[in-house]
Amino acid sequence: MTHLRQLKLPIFIPFTSDYGFKVTFGNEENTLFLRRAIAALIQSPYPIVRVVFNKTTFEGLTKSSRSGIFDLACTDERGDNFIVEMEVRSNSKFLQRMKFYAFQKYTELVRKGKGVYDHLPKIYCIGILGKTVNALPHYHHVVSLKNQDGIEVDDQIKLITVELPKFKTKENDIETDLEKLIFTIKNLKKMVKEAKRPKFMKEDWIDSAIAELNTRGFTPAQYEAYMRHMVQEADAKKQEERKAARLKQIGKIEGKIEGKIEVIQNLLLNHGLSVEAVADMVQVDVQFVKDIKSKLDI
Repeated sequence: MTHLRQLKLPIFIPFTSDYGFKVTFGNEENTLFLRRAIAALIQSPYPIVRVVFNKTTFEGLTKSSRSGIFDLACTDERGDNFIVEMEVRSNSKFLQRMKFYAFQKYTELVRKGKGVYDHLPKIYCIGILGKTVNALPHYHHVVSLKNQDGIEVDDQIKLITVELPKFKTKENDIETDLEKLIFTIKNLKKMVKEAKRPKFMKEDWIDSAIAELNTRGFTPAQYEAYMRHMVQEADAKKQEERKAARLKQIGKIEGKIEGKIEVIQNLLLNHGLSVEAVADMVQVDVQFVKDIKSKLDI
């Protein structure tokens, strides 16, 4: 399509983009890739036959608690729950967020069961990360409740993380579905020529995802959907930048106020000046100085 070439779109949209995630992992019309990917990520001994997509938000437990919005949520034929997040930015608190999601889902299941804890379905909270979040060497972690000897005592809730930068397995050494998945996510953009792609990329589950990301096969509807996502991502980035700028400005203001408080305290304690004189010297409101003085017991 001429207009696509003019825009110089990449041949493959990255898996890690918002659009890429939605048309592969979040493809509700064809869930083959999602099912195989989840099975690989959680190291399931059996295939996932089908999934039902769930809402991707839940409310806080109280008026003061926060709500949660995640990228994807689904349930398989056994009733097990999966929450999947793609995080490409650096986020040192990502594991805390995963715990929040998982325990909120657990609370929801207990409430639905009217307080009964037996036979609850499993909860898997999966995070695919574009940056590292810990100093551990492995790229794939499956975290569950264990005792002091490292023995698992409960497997109902599991937190699974994949840190893409730590995946170093070479193409010729790829064996498992997990390795195939992560290699494809990391390296698809380099595999422009189909003849040079490894054989496992032609497996039906991976090939179906690649087809969704190939801009050369975009229909007008796919093109429009992608452009909408690009605009949304650009707007979200601008909002984050504005928020960061505001926080930086607030920090500067707070720093200035803190500095003025120290000066005011020094003038009141060590120089015996009146409240009015201090206010005039520091260029602040008289009441501001009075409030500081009241806390100094002088």
